[in-house]
Amino acid sequence: MNFDNQSKPQPAPNDSIESKLSEPDSRCDDKAGSFSSLVVDERVRLMSDGVLNNAGLVLSGIIGIVIVPIMLKGLGADSYGIWIAALSIAGTVGFIDFGIGMSVTREAAASLSDEGTSKAAPFIKSAGCLSLLIGIIGGLVIATLGIPLSRGLHLSEANRSIAATVFALAGASFLVDRLLAFTTAVLSGLRRFDLTNLLATLAAIIRAAGIIVLVKTGSGVVTVMMWQVASTAATAVAGQWLVRHLQSEFRFQLVRFDWSLVRQRVAFGLASQLTSIVEIVIWDIAPLVVGLVLGSKWIVTYYIAQQFPTSIGPIIWSTAEALFPAAVQYGDDRENVRTREILQVGTRWIVVLALPLCMGLWVVAPKLLQAWVGTIPDGAVTTLRLITLAVFMEGLSAASIQVLWGRNAIRTLVIIPCLLMVSSLGLTLLLLPRIGIAGAAWGLVVPMCIASIVYIHIGTRACGVHVWRLIRTTSTGLFVPVLVFLATCLGVNYLTAPGWPGVIAATVGGGLGYLISFMLIGAREEELMLVRKGIEIPRAAGSGLYRRFRHALARIGFLRSGYFLLRSIREAILDSPARGQAELNHEFEPHEDPWNYATVPYQGDRIRREVEMLDAVRATARFGKALEVGCAEGMFTEMLAPRCANLLAADISSVALTRARHRLQNYEQVQFAQWDLRIDPIPGSYDLIVIVHALEYIRNPFYVRRARAKLVNSLRPGGYLLVGTMKVADIYEDAWWGKFFLRSGKWINTFFAEHPALKVVRTEEFYLGKDYVAYDVLLQKNCESITMV
Repeated sequence: MNFDNQSKPQPAPNDSIESKLSEPDSRCDDKAGSFSSLVVDERVRLMSDGVLNNAGLVLSGIIGIVIVPIMLKGLGADSYGIWIAALSIAGTVGFIDFGIGMSVTREAAASLSDEGTSKAAPFIKSAGCLSLLIGIIGGLVIATLGIPLSRGLHLSEANRSIAATVFALAGASFLVDRLLAFTTAVLSGLRRFDLTNLLATLAAIIRAAGIIVLVKTGSGVVTVMMWQVASTAATAVAGQWLVRHLQSEFRFQLVRFDWSLVRQRVAFGLASQLTSIVEIVIWDIAPLVVGLVLGSKWIVTYYIAQQFPTSIGPIIWSTAEALFPAAVQYGDDRENVRTREILQVGTRWIVVLALPLCMGLWVVAPKLLQAWVGTIPDGAVTTLRLITLAVFMEGLSAASIQVLWGRNAIRTLVIIPCLLMVSSLGLTLLLLPRIGIAGAAWGLVVPMCIASIVYIHIGTRACGVHVWRLIRTTSTGLFVPVLVFLATCLGVNYLTAPGWPGVIAATVGGGLGYLISFMLIGAREEELMLVRKGIEIPRAAGSGLYRRFRHALARIGFLRSGYFLLRSIREAILDSPARGQAELNHEFEPHEDPWNYATVPYQGDRIRREVEMLDAVRATARFGKALEVGCAEGMFTEMLAPRCANLLAADISSVALTRARHRLQNYEQVQFAQWDLRIDPIPGSYDLIVIVHALEYIRNPFYVRRARAKLVNSLRPGGYLLVGTMKVADIYEDAWWGKFFLRSGKWINTFFAEHPALKVVRTEEFYLGKDYVAYDVLLQKNCESITMV
């Protein structure tokens, strides 16, 4: 690809959204038109990305709760205060990124469409350089602020001497944080939310583990801050390694900064930055207004009441953010059907997740506040419930907002939050003196509900779907789960005593009732698939980890023999006819020739060598009556048939026998039978018995011993027994217990050769590559000659 060509601004399919909203939309019918809709897997991906995008958020919150008392105790309040101050300054400075992260995500997502990466790569490279520049400038600002702040924090003499160093390290941490944010934006644009949250999770765990170790070993705040920088830098490097393997054109590179590329996206970036600031003001200014109007003591009431509802907000928005790159990818007006489905799937999934959280808070609000703070402040319950409603209403429009961002509806996305901020502030100032603390909550709820309705209306019009259709598709199947949740949660809440146990019992009980009824009644196809996927992934991961553990254990010298011995005992106990048949059918069902006899040269050579062993003893005559045990699909049977006057081919697998019958349908002297050598008797007696690579599938040594007795008894005096086996693993042949369990070719063949009624005619070893060896032994029963035809 040629990255020297500067990309023009993407034609904004959304540039005219606002101007088109007043026009009748012929696409608002229910027909999908000629464009393909999202496949089920894509809808599942939208939902799973939303869930995955919360993983790092939840884990970081838990780690933060755990690590605070450890650092406070280990560093002391004075040193820990420097840490908090330095990271607070870094967080404040880091908030101002001019919307670069969202712009990078948008361009990376646009590259997933048919246009490819050629247009996006130059901007993303320049954005990477700009992120580095912002990181350097911000880091210098933080380090510089550390000088006056170290004097104004009233630190001890010892901590005053290291404060400047701590702030300088916080500046370095800010720099690598900017590079990590750039990397995360690229991965989000590529819709790899699994990797972004894996990075966030690993970074949080590694950072916390290192801090705990350092604090416990007596290290100071400077060392801890150095670990913060190193761990963040390592995460950024790991993220860039992932980007390089996913889309190498988007990796961070020091190139000549091209302002023209950035200037074309300035409006979008600044709009996203402005709306983020406005959102913070909307949610965080209320306590200040409450204090100015009612007094400082009421700030505490509002602050307490908003803590739990506002903790749901990040979960909703993390879920919604997964829709943005998909909306960009399918943002072309011509693909309106897909954007419509993104809106519908996203809105429903957010509602499905947010409903139990918000209903639970509404129901248990009094007990929750009592368990948390003891005495419930006046108006706190009403305020908590109203703020919860505001959070839910904002979440209801979150999918519409993300779709509008994907369609570049900048004016809409800037005007509505600004109007919401002004109206919320005005209504709060109007209601607070009249109805008290609840006025602040009503001042948030009413404008939020109106803004949510407007967002949904504009989003549905832009995507060509009726509002009522969106409501219908969102609410379908949720009525019964909501009733079950409310009945369970209200009932448990009424019956339990005040305190945390009652709060937990009510919310968990309601949540389980909601989940079960939703899965049984309300869930759609893609939602059921996501749940099954959520169950399968941990199961598969656990199984994979268990296998890796077993294999690692098997490589430890003094444990290796014991491990395989225990494994052999387990497999011997579990061995049964039903299990053996299921195992072989599982191998044959996917496709014919599972062991590649027809395509791998050495497999054919091995069969020919075994046939030559038989030809050497029969000369030109044919064996009178022959039996092949384990005929499989009949490839060896096909070579054996012309050498026998009568041949019975048997196998335990019905699938293999069906194919063998078809292969040898022209051989009248060949009959087939399905039976198991473990338990079934051998019908008749034979001049030749062939059992090639079947005995290794019998894991119980008692079955193998019984099989030898039956085979020898069914062999006529002077008859031949051809046994073919494989070396399963070195350990089965080298361990002292190998000869007792008869799990590998060497010991099986030796065991057969040791039978007093048999004598060895010929043995062969055939190396199949690597550690695989085929062992063949031709045995003859003592006494008279056999029948030859």
